[in-house]
Amino acid sequence: MHISYPALITATALTMLSACATNTDPQPSAAATSVQVQTAPAPVASSPAPFKDGTVAEFSKTETRLDKADIANITKNIEAFKKAKAIEITGYCDRKDNMLNAQQVALARASAVQTELIKQGVAGNKMHLKYITAEARHSVAVLLK
Repeated sequence: MHISYPALITATALTMLSACATNTDPQPSAAATSVQVQTAPAPVASSPAPFKDGTVAEFSKTETRLDKADIANITKNIEAFKKAKAIEITGYCDRKDNMLNAQQVALARASAVQTELIKQGVAGNKMHLKYITAEARHSVAVLLK
């Protein structure tokens, strides 16, 4: 079975975030089921992945440091990051929650992920950082190309 890198990242993010859910139903989510049975690589998106897809870290409103769970998520998927030809790292900070420096916070979050990837052996020259402050989220998403 072949699983695409974006699907691998999505599945990992869903697994990490499922611990936060209040629903105790043991049935896998529709997204998790589709990842398990996928046989062909998913097409590469030309825009940032929707919320949760590709998310490797989530933050409180002004936080910029990765926690142990975020680093573990990156470490778990490090081979996919190393094999990618290009990596787009998008930092998010909702400007409604942080009007004065949302851009700097979003970029600091993306930079924290980039720094961790470099520490774990991913080539820095294939990474591209960007930020989005117009969405109601505080996270970093990664798109492997």
